[in-house]
Amino acid sequence: TAIPAVQARRYSRESLEHVLSLTAIVGDLAMIVLGFVLANLMCYSALVPAWMASRPLPFVSESYARIMCGSAMVLWGLVGRDLYNYKNLLAPAKIWHRFIEALGFCMAGFLGITVVVRTDPPVPWMFFVYAACLIFLDIYVWRLFLSWLIRRPAVSCRLRKRLVVIGGGWQTRRIQQALGA
Repeated sequence: TAIPAVQARRYSRESLEHVLSLTAIVGDLAMIVLGFVLANLMCYSALVPAWMASRPLPFVSESYARIMCGSAMVLWGLVGRDLYNYKNLLAPAKIWHRFIEALGFCMAGFLGITVVVRTDPPVPWMFFVYAACLIFLDIYVWRLFLSWLIRRPAVSCRLRKRLVVIGGGWQTRRIQQALGA
């Protein structure tokens, strides 16, 4: 007996856009957490001059709650900036200024919270500088990769908008041929 061919499901354009938005949000959260963890590790590395490393920073295992809180704050700031619609996912180079605005605002808020809420040991300011730079770099590279994936023919053909040409005659056929229909 012959095995029936598996037919590809036809998903609506809107559902695929929602899946892409959700993928971007989850990827951004992973990149934000990665940025905070790398910033924490950089504060322990030899990259920090001795005069800047006067304050000890807790290890990642001891500050996971702080990292997750900061990650949630940054993600909240990004979600509120309309960065997850299909048009913005296609062109991350055009919206990098919105990333910087949201990231700067949230990092300033996170810094303010750590100043108001006493932490032991206190978080050095270099951690916030490293975290902001690394988070922006991580998210930007992730978004460039996601944009590249979205532009692949397997995904882009399902996300194209459809156009219906109504009419008859030689002009309608000429329009359909010009559109590649």
